[in-house]
Amino acid sequence: MGSRRDFLKTSAAAIGACGIGAWAAKGIGAEEFAGQTLPDWREGEMFLHFIYSGVGENMFYVFPDGTTMLLDTADRLSKQEDQFPILPNKSRPVSEWIARYIAAVKPQDSGRSIDYMMLSHYHADHCGSGKYPPVKADGRGDYVLSGLANMGEFFDFGAIYDRGDPKQPKFELCPTHKNYTKFVEWKVSQGISTHPEFAVGALDQIHLTKKRESYPDFHIRNLAGNIVVWSGKEGVNDDLRLLIPEATVNENALSLAILISYGPFKYFTGGDISDGYKDPAGGFANVEGRVGTAAGEVDVCKTNHHTYKDAMRKEFTSAVRARFYITNVWDYYHLCDNTMVNMTKGRSVDETTVCPTWVSPKRLAELADCPWHEYLQPAYGHVVVRVVDGGQRYFVYHLDATDERRRIKRVLGPFESKGK
Repeated sequence: MGSRRDFLKTSAAAIGACGIGAWAAKGIGAEEFAGQTLPDWREGEMFLHFIYSGVGENMFYVFPDGTTMLLDTADRLSKQEDQFPILPNKSRPVSEWIARYIAAVKPQDSGRSIDYMMLSHYHADHCGSGKYPPVKADGRGDYVLSGLANMGEFFDFGAIYDRGDPKQPKFELCPTHKNYTKFVEWKVSQGISTHPEFAVGALDQIHLTKKRESYPDFHIRNLAGNIVVWSGKEGVNDDLRLLIPEATVNENALSLAILISYGPFKYFTGGDISDGYKDPAGGFANVEGRVGTAAGEVDVCKTNHHTYKDAMRKEFTSAVRARFYITNVWDYYHLCDNTMVNMTKGRSVDETTVCPTWVSPKRLAELADCPWHEYLQPAYGHVVVRVVDGGQRYFVYHLDATDERRRIKRVLGPFESKGK
């Protein structure tokens, strides 16, 4: 366990070099930051927020020039509150708590504006249920204020990206799709937002909007959507819809995936991409594995399908080899032995750490004899990745989610980016 203790500590000198001078002056180690407030974003830094709520997947990003992106927001009733509490409490809809968190951490001069809103796919734990809370957007379109639709009450989105509607009749749309679509149509009709088609394979279709020329080493690659995957070659995609029988395709596999690069730092997120499908000839088309190959090695990976048993297959984890795997958790089975093995096997604790936002106590006890526990660092709250020094280094923060003070519980880092 000595290496784990070393892993959790950070020298004051290293912290000061990364712009936390006030803390560094105290000569304290990373584990002593408990109770401090998360630092505000400063130009040149990138923040990746994984916001715990107890009901779904919620992420907010601030890029080096202050460009912002909201990726997925849930709103649903929880059946597992004994294992995954609704936080900070149930006095507000979950999406309203998330909006308040974002308002506190976004660049102060950005007002109501968020540059990009992206929906990975149409499931309720990513876009809202369409049923809860039962409030209509009076005078603003015939849709229910849930998830992303409710976020539109607090923020104005520039461009909205989603997977659209595939032109194949056997791709069934989720019930949540109708409510989300009405919300987007209203935003576009009012001239508030644009709704471009997500172009798989494109480099910098999604780009910095404030000072793009100041950060030439920042890029976003569109890796996948609707089972079309970038091949790794400019202008060439692999359309896996040609290989997979339409009736076997589920919503998760259709998720959007992107790769964010800031200098040598790389981050992958791909919604609930998971599973593999047999092609008509009896072969195996592993969608997730192909997306991992397109991404390549990364520093931080948002896990696919909440690390459920049908995701994070060996083909994917061996391709991305992330230093940190971060999971947005809201279900008992979002911690699985097979996925933990795939993420950690053959890796030391100094090479890989798994940071779920929460872990079910009962599930943890059930898997107590598994050999991978030393790789696990549950946040029991929010997880925030802070990338500094032009992408050269980064920190991982665990924040208390029981109130709105964004108090630090633990700091991991700094870590050198793989591409440095």
